[in-house]
Amino acid sequence: MEANEWCAVVHVDIDPFSRLDEIERLLTEFVAAGNRDAGTIQLATLRQDGRPNHFEMIGRYASEAAYFAHLVTPINLAMRADIAALLGSPHEDRLHHPRGEQRWPSAREGDFVAITQVEIQPSALASALSVLDAVAETQSVAEGCRGTVLLQRHYVPNNLEAISVWSSPEGFDEHLASSAATRREELAPLLVAPIDDRRYELIAGTWATP
Repeated sequence: MEANEWCAVVHVDIDPFSRLDEIERLLTEFVAAGNRDAGTIQLATLRQDGRPNHFEMIGRYASEAAYFAHLVTPINLAMRADIAALLGSPHEDRLHHPRGEQRWPSAREGDFVAITQVEIQPSALASALSVLDAVAETQSVAEGCRGTVLLQRHYVPNNLEAISVWSSPEGFDEHLASSAATRREELAPLLVAPIDDRRYELIAGTWATP
């Protein structure tokens, strides 16, 4: 995972009364076509556990230029037009870069993925980042974890997301209840809001570690 890589994490909130199977088809076709774009490293779509109308699209791009080139591809423009009238909230790309050299975890369709969002008080950013780096490293070697990547948001550096792949949801729960996860408690007084753990199933695309 190169330091200059751009990662777009996109929450897609669909009207719950829409035909969700049709939305899944559109997003699956988008991933299959978009993964052939030059400069696009990987695209994938995840569906949130317990909220079948909430999706997360994650795109990895070789550079800033590759990301902006992807935005105006026919497949992206068509997908955005198709789902525009069905959105329950505005479409927004949360743009990130990796915090240093990391390996993106391998995953395939059906795998369990956790996305952990952390919003740090800006004045506490320097001290909190060292703790958060340790939290992500500990999580990466937890039993049942296939890997974690820690991403820092472009333009909003106090907003970070950890994306991890697990052998099962139960493995993630066991980690959160273990003594190894207690360092998360150190972050609490340094945050704008409590840590947000969201659970997903990867439904389109794959993640492969070179």
